Amino acid sequence: MKQLLFALFLLLLCVFAQAQLPDTTKIDMAGVETEQKISTPFSTVQVIDVRFDRSNIGCVGYIRKANSSVVKSRQTVAVFPDSLKTYLPQILQELFQFQKDASDTLVLMVKQFHLSERFYNPINLEIEPEFLLRLSFSAFAKRDQRLTKLFSVDDMLAKKIPFDRALKDDRVSELRKDLLMQIFQETFQAKRWQGTNTVFDVAAVQQGIRQRFQLPLLTDPVLKPGLYASFREFKKNSPAVSDVQITEKNGEITSIKDATGKEIDFAKYWGVCTGNKQYLVFRGDLYRLIRSDNSFYFSSYISDSDLAGLPSFGDYAPQTGLLPAAIQKLRDSKRTRHFFYLNMDDENIHLEEVFGKSSLKQMEKDLLK
Repeated sequence: MKQLLFALFLLLLCVFAQAQLPDTTKIDMAGVETEQKISTPFSTVQVIDVRFDRSNIGCVGYIRKANSSVVKSRQTVAVFPDSLKTYLPQILQELFQFQKDASDTLVLMVKQFHLSERFYNPINLEIEPEFLLRLSFSAFAKRDQRLTKLFSVDDMLAKKIPFDRALKDDRVSELRKDLLMQIFQETFQAKRWQGTNTVFDVAAVQQGIRQRFQLPLLTDPVLKPGLYASFREFKKNSPAVSDVQITEKNGEITSIKDATGKEIDFAKYWGVCTGNKQYLVFRGDLYRLIRSDNSFYFSSYISDSDLAGLPSFGDYAPQTGLLPAAIQKLRDSKRTRHFFYLNMDDENIHLEEVFGKSSLKQMEKDLLK
């Protein structure tokens, strides 16, 4: 009987754990064709994935309701049917015309690949569906264990989603695949395949990739509790203030005190580690960092006025009177949850569907006050 109850408990625990995971949307490019293939002097293509987060390829919306004036969607994590390094070459086989007798292999070293969507334009306050891809990679010609640099791409690429009638999720799914292929085609269409004078040894590149992921944050067996004064301390697993007393209740931090029992103002720090959980200080509050492969994301909120850069309730009241100001206050208080992603290379926080790429400090200063 005890074994049966224990098994039932484990089953319920698994169900609960699954419920806490974000929903996923599979981006399957099967059946997508291009009108004209791009001719290349290579025999095939290889993708080297050097992203910190190899578990997903972005965040897209699942449309729950849409009409001519309102689009309600739920954020989901985007994934390919297989890993990026396996699936992207399959997509590019449709895009490129390869030469079977060529000696060189086209190698793409992908540093960032994060797609997302936005349905509402906060600037003109209208529905303007848009597909976005944050893409950063370097292209090489590989021959005899040598990599010759061709070119690099580092950009936020956008495509308008046709909005001639109410959006439906199945229609957006098909458009998403077509727009992604269009972005690929435009990215490579005008590129020249001649090599530069920059040449790397394959073995040295592989060693560099291994070192990229040898951060103490990722390799140390134990996370040190304390307060991080900087992103560098976070990556080094070396908090500036380690002699602290952290009190938690219901999974939330309620107080942080120093060795003398004095309350510490955590807002002055970059983040907090309890020993098994890590938090980022964002907009004066603590947000739990969720690990995804070798990177992190967190869930926070945005409001309409944040997105549009509009004045707050206090700014409106003296100018427009109490009633219009009250309406604006209601608008300000309408918040929606969104995923924010921490770029492990440069400390940037990504909220692609709104900002493209914004630094944490600049976002706090200018947009998310």
